[in-house]
Amino acid sequence: MEDMNKPEAQPEAKTGGLTVTADKAKQALFENLGEQEQGVIGRVIYAGMKMLFTKEMNDKVVQGIKRQDGMDISDKLGIGVGHVLVVLYNESKGSIPLGALLPAGLVLLAKLYEFVDKTGMEPVTDDDFGESLQMMNAVINRTFNPQFNGDLVEQGKATVAQGQQTQQQQPQAQQAQGLINQGGV
Repeated sequence: MEDMNKPEAQPEAKTGGLTVTADKAKQALFENLGEQEQGVIGRVIYAGMKMLFTKEMNDKVVQGIKRQDGMDISDKLGIGVGHVLVVLYNESKGSIPLGALLPAGLVLLAKLYEFVDKTGMEPVTDDDFGESLQMMNAVINRTFNPQFNGDLVEQGKATVAQGQQTQQQQPQAQQAQGLINQGGV
């Protein structure tokens, strides 16, 4: 007979493999900051939590996560938190220091990941969280750093030019290989 008081082993996959938490992120973040920076970032986090987790907004967040639009969970959450930060900045009429947005976004994103993980809406991992951070960072940079957009255009042009150069080199390499195979070289 089985011992009913003995806890059953739970599979790890049930939580999706997420180890990131908002508390851990905030603690690591605040460890090396002064009181003033902690206060500013803390206020942005608080405002972001109010925005994300009010009943009305929470329903929208859940609908957005569950929507079957082909977008990865990491993109959805990263873009979503990035837009929340942009709204907070705009509503503050620029009084939030831009340098506070990404650190606050890190904690907000971790909290949102905890929510998704605990509710079982979608399996999430630390890798997903990392991808979301990159997406959130891109949203912030695209919004507040005009140079970022210019850099993306230049990177795109360089990639196209590199692709064209590679295509031009391929026939030359094939011709040389043909000469080698024929004993001409």
